[in-house]
Amino acid sequence: MTHIAVPDVSGLDSAVASVLSDRLPVYFVPQGAGNKTLFAIVKGAEQVGQDHFSTWRCLTKNKSLFSVCLFYTDVQKVASGQWDAEIINPFVIDELKDHPVTAAEIVLRVHRPDAADKTRGPDFKVKIFGDKAAANYDEIN
Repeated sequence: MTHIAVPDVSGLDSAVASVLSDRLPVYFVPQGAGNKTLFAIVKGAEQVGQDHFSTWRCLTKNKSLFSVCLFYTDVQKVASGQWDAEIINPFVIDELKDHPVTAAEIVLRVHRPDAADKTRGPDFKVKIFGDKAAANYDEIN
């Protein structure tokens, strides 16, 4: 490792720590009936800033899975769920046609864990919405 690469690694570690501590509002859209996979529309860039938004995109550009922690409230200390997720392109998904996405949002495909994996919150209750207006998404802060 060269001396020049060290600040980049340090900066990446710092950015990752920042992203991992973010708690962002989200609403869920089903991916077919009875499917354990959901779409999560995350209100992103305007709250976490362009730097964090870019870090999310950079860290997941190879479509690798990462874990998202799910909380019922923003004061909750321990996550109620930890599900695998990946950032997706929402513009090619039929189920998202009634959920127009802006540049300030991130869309994830999240995978509910198997019922036997209790430590990852398979029973986390999500509210499903048919469209963005029904989610009253613009009122989420």
